[in-house]
Amino acid sequence: MSTLKNFSMRLMLAAMVAAAAACGGDDSERWTGEASVDSLIQDILDGDRDAFRDALATVEHPCKQPGTADVGELPCPDGTSGDTAEVFQVTGCHAEYRAPEQFSEVAAAFFGAGSAGDHWKLYAVYRGIDDLFGETYRVVFADDNGDGRAAWIRASGKVVLVELGCGATAPAAFVEGVTGFVVAPGD
Repeated sequence: MSTLKNFSMRLMLAAMVAAAAACGGDDSERWTGEASVDSLIQDILDGDRDAFRDALATVEHPCKQPGTADVGELPCPDGTSGDTAEVFQVTGCHAEYRAPEQFSEVAAAFFGAGSAGDHWKLYAVYRGIDDLFGETYRVVFADDNGDGRAAWIRASGKVVLVELGCGATAPAAFVEGVTGFVVAPGD
């Protein structure tokens, strides 16, 4: 009888372990199925500005020689003779470009100031492909004030562009015209 009881106890324990595994067994979120992207989304939701800053990556971007660039166009750095530069793009009312030594400023602008900058909600995620930035997850967040921000994140977990909006911008403005979502607004 004791063997049957031990077998029953082991069977019950195995069932409990299997049930815990089926439920995930941990508290991590899975929004995109890409571990590095989901991890960065969680870092942003947690207000981890350092993790966000460390995830920023430059992209080779066309530039114009000094004196020939119009508003929104990237002037080539002084001393370069080529027509490209390694920069990070920040889009607000117009495109701006940052070098790696300015990544702390980018993180500060992305998170904003005050308590609203530390209380984020995931608004939506969709995928996009672009000649310059490649395939990215476009991840849109909303702060406690209802203002939106978006980060373009590659599957590697590297952020290649941030969209800050122009003034107070609702998160819905970042997804206008999008029909295929990985995480739909309101999910």
